[in-house]
Amino acid sequence: MIESVATAIASAVAQQSAGKVREIIEQSESPEDAWKKSCYEVAIKVRTSYKQNQEVEMADDEQFSRDLENFGNMARELAVYGDIKGFDEELQGKVEELAEGCANTARSKSGIGNTLKSKYQDEDIPSILEYIIENSNDE
Repeated sequence: MIESVATAIASAVAQQSAGKVREIIEQSESPEDAWKKSCYEVAIKVRTSYKQNQEVEMADDEQFSRDLENFGNMARELAVYGDIKGFDEELQGKVEELAEGCANTARSKSGIGNTLKSKYQDEDIPSILEYIIENSNDE
């Protein structure tokens, strides 16, 4: 993939601009490769948000929840786009699972024995992220 396309995708994902990501994918020489790179970037952002939330003394569950909701929405759009375009079905399915897991986790309320961390684990987001990261980055 051309480095400038990869950089543009990373920037658009960081800005949480699904429209810009779609535009970059559509204008790319290899739309499926650009789509995969976009999936990779979303997975990295979800993982980073989780790790940052766990490393702070007073975790900000509200911010983490917003991040999950935003990146989950982006994952859903990527999954739908990948489905419409007929891109890698297995990866598309995992991106859809990520979107659903993020939405479920973001909507959950913390309570006795129910934390965002435990819900994140219950939704199996770590293994979904691992799959997406391993199967979407050709670098």
